[in-house]
Amino acid sequence: MEAKLVINPTEYTILETLGEGLSGCVYKAIRSSGNYTHSQKVALKILNSGTEVSKWRIEIEQGMRIQSSYCSSIYGWEISGTQL
Repeated sequence: MEAKLVINPTEYTILETLGEGLSGCVYKAIRSSGNYTHSQKVALKILNSGTEVSKWRIEIEQGMRIQSSYCSSIYGWEISGTQL
């Protein structure tokens, strides 16, 4: 079953679950820009509602500074309620 998660101006189409842990789930997804001219496969992590967002925010902001072919790129993040 295909699910969609809409976060303006980007839309994610979830293809499959890659893994699940204590803090949330990681999904294989397609990321499309608002104008739908570009799309790419991404790993999308959605945290559980009980996860402490402040600790993840620091880790994500530090990870966004890393530019290496040996590390996954972080394109962005958003906070919605208690989820990141």
